[in-house]
Amino acid sequence: MGYNSQHILTIVCSFSFHLTISEWLSSPLLRKLAPVFVTLPANKQVVLRNSVMSIVHAAISGGLALFMLLFVDALKPDDPWFQTPIVVYTTCICLGYTAADNLMIATHVPLRDWKMVLHHSIAVWACHNVIAGPTLQYFVNLTLLTELSTPFVNMRLILHTLGHRHSLLYKVNGVAMLVVFFLCRVVTVPIQFGALRHMKTGEVYKLGTGALINISVLTPIMCVLNIFWFIKMCKGAYRVLYVPKMDTE
Repeated sequence: MGYNSQHILTIVCSFSFHLTISEWLSSPLLRKLAPVFVTLPANKQVVLRNSVMSIVHAAISGGLALFMLLFVDALKPDDPWFQTPIVVYTTCICLGYTAADNLMIATHVPLRDWKMVLHHSIAVWACHNVIAGPTLQYFVNLTLLTELSTPFVNMRLILHTLGHRHSLLYKVNGVAMLVVFFLCRVVTVPIQFGALRHMKTGEVYKLGTGALINISVLTPIMCVLNIFWFIKMCKGAYRVLYVPKMDTE
């Protein structure tokens, strides 16, 4: 199938939209919701602005993925050839966001983290493969569905940075983050590897090199990263809920 002008336009618009949120819209929003934001060091303000951008993207991509999971009946793991434009355009949105976030990481030192660089590098290549050869869309949609946990992750960071680490909202958000992350990113790990069964039938070798790389190389790396992050979250949740006096800074 490959890229067409509508795909490119969607990617460019997504890139511009998310960059606008991070650079120009997030600061006024954060100042209005939390006046303490203006007293934070510049490096922490950058991190919070980036978190707002991430929340917006996750709500869009994760929401679209959930819609497809619930209402697109033909989207099934047994049909690697089924195609729906919604998956492709959601992937275009994701690619535009990732490009914007990569630019933010390149230009702002506080955002640089090797795990996120690895995650985004994989995401760019995986998104390209999905757009260029839109197959295995059920498993692509499962990957997009993982974004539903991202708003809770970023809200935790925002609340922590703004000084609400001991608030009830922080604890409730932390529990919700743990539950949603587990459902979207850990429970789906064995389902993701279900794509490998198409190797037995030989179908996967007809899907193209991009799809083969996605399911045999990129998906396992992402699954390991998700499990690594989940273990860290569990440790953090234990400290917050059961050792409240411990300094977790």
